[in-house]
Amino acid sequence: MKKTFRITSVPGGSIVSRPGILALVLLCVLWITPLHAQVPLVQSIQTDLTPPGNVTITGTNLASSPAPTVRFGNVNLSVTTANASQIIATFPAAMPIAKLAPGTYELRLTLTKLGVPIPLFLEVALGAVGPAGPPGASGAPGAPGLPGAPGAPGTPGAPGPPGPAGSGGQVIFDFTGAVEHWTVPDGVTQIWVEAWGAGGGGGFLGPGGGGGYCRRLIPVTPGSTLTIGVGGGGGGYTAGEGNTGTGGSNGIGGFGAFGSGNGFAGTGVLAGGGGGATILGDEGAGLLLAIAGGGGGGFGGNIEQGGGGSGGGSLGLGGAAAVTAAVSEGGCGGGGDFRAGGAGTFSSGISVGGDGGAGLLRITF
Repeated sequence: MKKTFRITSVPGGSIVSRPGILALVLLCVLWITPLHAQVPLVQSIQTDLTPPGNVTITGTNLASSPAPTVRFGNVNLSVTTANASQIIATFPAAMPIAKLAPGTYELRLTLTKLGVPIPLFLEVALGAVGPAGPPGASGAPGAPGLPGAPGAPGTPGAPGPPGPAGSGGQVIFDFTGAVEHWTVPDGVTQIWVEAWGAGGGGGFLGPGGGGGYCRRLIPVTPGSTLTIGVGGGGGGYTAGEGNTGTGGSNGIGGFGAFGSGNGFAGTGVLAGGGGGATILGDEGAGLLLAIAGGGGGGFGGNIEQGGGGSGGGSLGLGGAAAVTAAVSEGGCGGGGDFRAGGAGTFSSGISVGGDGGAGLLRITF
């Protein structure tokens, strides 16, 4: 008796079942008795080429006691799963299924029923392994990784070439009666400063003294702010018995830490006032950079009546006050910078002193 059936799930071939004679007799007995439900039937065989490879046998009534045995060709497989519907047997690592050449192999499955071994001989065709399939589609991008640690600072670059030299300039400050400020331009590190103090006012008989002059080369810092006070001319004496000239102002009061730059009023009868000093300083640093004193006021009618006021400041020197012997028109005021002081005027037979000229400050860079 020979029973043949196709197992479509076996790659490239079929299986043939050939039970042994004793097993065939037992199968016939089981079939014609109420025990026919115990007849084993193999429905499919599947091979898995994943190393080392295995064989999966499915069917009905595959239960065996003791456990079934499986032999594929000349290779004994290890049964890892065995129940009534499925048997899985694995190839040994020393002889994996991949070493078997394509062809037809005998698979011997032995089940034990009622103490009688029932061998089933199954022919399994192994086809050649096909070529590798095309690569699968790329997977989705993974999540971004954590940020890396910051790198070490790079070495400083080489210094750039020097910039072009800045163009020179000049700024002039006249008397305004108020504080003025000047910011040092970019690229300027030194300046020439010329300062003229204001002239003294004329007295009844004598002219006021000329304002002092100062010229200095001063180092400066670009962007720093300098403070400037230009002196005003001293007032000439006014008509009237006992009048004196007022002192010239530089418009900045006490000028912070630098002291007053104002000229004094005339100290005698008919005397002119002293001119105001011209000052350049850096209040933030508390430095007095340049000062030209104001001129002294002119004298009054005689020596005993007192001299004119002294010029403000300390570095520049005021011009000397003059004395005239005769009583005529009032004395001229002293010159402040390169400009002349005001002339005295004559009114109702009484001499009037001229006001002193205002100071000036010039910065060249």
